[in-house]
Amino acid sequence: MKEDTVLTAECLKMNAVCGKKKILESFAGWLEKEQKNNHCYLFLGITGMPLIEMTETGEYAKGIFMTQIYQIKAGLLGSDVDNWRLVRTMAVTETEYCREAGEWKIHKMKIQNLASLPETPYRNDGRYDKSGMSDEPWDVNQVMRCQPDTETAMEIENIINRWVYGCRRGALREFIEKYMKNSEQKNHMLIRSFGKTTPELNDYEAIERKTDDMTQQYRERFFTFHAPTTPVLTYDPKKKYILGTWFDTAATNLRSMAESLEDIPYMVFVNKYVHKFEKIDGHWYLTDFYCEPIISLQDWRFDMVHSKGYINASKTGKYPKRFELQGEK
Repeated sequence: MKEDTVLTAECLKMNAVCGKKKILESFAGWLEKEQKNNHCYLFLGITGMPLIEMTETGEYAKGIFMTQIYQIKAGLLGSDVDNWRLVRTMAVTETEYCREAGEWKIHKMKIQNLASLPETPYRNDGRYDKSGMSDEPWDVNQVMRCQPDTETAMEIENIINRWVYGCRRGALREFIEKYMKNSEQKNHMLIRSFGKTTPELNDYEAIERKTDDMTQQYRERFFTFHAPTTPVLTYDPKKKYILGTWFDTAATNLRSMAESLEDIPYMVFVNKYVHKFEKIDGHWYLTDFYCEPIISLQDWRFDMVHSKGYINASKTGKYPKRFELQGEK
């Protein structure tokens, strides 16, 4: 950010805080308040794809983003977890940028609320999520400044979206064979669903067994849905790898717990992904797959019989391939 950057965040009651120093002081204050908030997040904003326009000179730009904000009201340390609440807000983020010494910097940022969603209970003593864990470090995972070129960025983004489609279609074996199996045997996976107790997978065979087990859970019309954001991609020219970080809202089908097709529970998380991509034999491979739940929402309940949509249409089979999803005729 610039030295005279202005930040406004309605959800945090920040009204036009001016200057880099004061903004950083506000950030430090948030962290202190989070520690007193049973270490739970006061703010987690997930932005959608932006609309950005640049001036003819190429020195200034404006951006607008739809944003979903998650805030946890956990109260003072030791407060009753039955009273904790998750606040969700739809907002719009407007940002002004300018070039300074050849680098793009934020000049103004305004996060303005659009609509409040219903508050829901939140607790940290059920399924694992990062927000409820106070004793573990948190790494932003983005420290490099180099950005990949547009063509490479597109290739990297498409790789992870093929993982998403593999989950929806029960086709993860095809994904790992194409995008993870490499001649240098660089393979690592940690899907940290159980925190510290989650085993790390350090070879292709272990990843193959893990994804095969995930595929065995797949049933047509009972797919798991992921919606990853546009990633932040940074490139290390010395070590020659790309690091991608993005967020995701995921709904995982729990059909084994369903009492009927009219009451199917879905486990819902806001996740953080960090993936490492390396170019081997002229192709980009996903060599390190990391995922961690950061906020656990209440289970969703789904009525497959009476709901409208793809999975309730007649002759519905496996989730369609890319660009083949069509309504019933």
